[in-house]
Amino acid sequence: MEFPIPAFGKLMTNFKSVPDLRADIRKKMDVHTPSLVEILNKFIENAKKHLPEHCTQNEIVDNLDRIVPIVEKDGRTNYERIFLDRRNLMRGLNCHVIYTVPISMVYSSYATNLAEDYGQSVVMPMITIKTKDNKPYVDGIEILKKIVQKRLEKANVQLSLDNLFESDDALEELCRKSGGYVRNLMQLMQASVKNSPKFPIPDRAANRAISELREIYRKSIYAEDWKKLAEVAVTKGISQDSEDREYRELLFRRCVLEYRITTSNGMIDYWQDVHPLIESMEEFVSAFVTALAMQGGEANAGKTGK
Repeated sequence: MEFPIPAFGKLMTNFKSVPDLRADIRKKMDVHTPSLVEILNKFIENAKKHLPEHCTQNEIVDNLDRIVPIVEKDGRTNYERIFLDRRNLMRGLNCHVIYTVPISMVYSSYATNLAEDYGQSVVMPMITIKTKDNKPYVDGIEILKKIVQKRLEKANVQLSLDNLFESDDALEELCRKSGGYVRNLMQLMQASVKNSPKFPIPDRAANRAISELREIYRKSIYAEDWKKLAEVAVTKGISQDSEDREYRELLFRRCVLEYRITTSNGMIDYWQDVHPLIESMEEFVSAFVTALAMQGGEANAGKTGK
């Protein structure tokens, strides 16, 4: 039986716009969820029969990390209902499964629950563009350049990194402003090409791309976020206070990025920092100066015993 596309579109519109309808549909679907898992497992078993002997069945459930958080009437979030309440169902598929989890949930009181139910979470950090003490990290910039080169090769265009931009510094600046976030780097590259009438891409087009993406980030920041962002920039970490869930939301919105470096003795040094596109915004600069002054005052107070 085919489901009419217009009817499906209408159903999805109602599903998104009417919270009570979502709850009602969810309640009715819960009864049939075990049967759905059983059907999926039969599908998986059938698929395995058609795989070569050396292959294994693996599933990657992507984009769950981008689910917009919703707080239900009882105070619980949709994250809890998906990853915790339904953990037995999520783990019920007869194949290897990788679930992408919102990073704000990894940095929450549910971190141990996730580890117990699904195993150790693997956080995919940004490509490091500067060290924890704000020194340039050349190796990271070079990796980002190689990613751009690979995209050029895949597009089969007769261009190299040497003749892609008018200025030698333009690509490096785009890499720095991306924060090591590859998706942002690709957005900046696409916008630079779009803003340029020809190759090599002039600095003006690259600068405009940076400005456009910076404005998108500005729109995602609330007035009360500037102080939190400044604190992250000073301390290189998010607040662990149970009342400060807003810090984790800044991770979710990519206003704060996470970096990791493996030290010579095998230990992992990790930290969070503000997205480079935000660092030049006037509101952030003002909040950052205040945060530095407060930190200096607290340090001096500690030394003098005040």
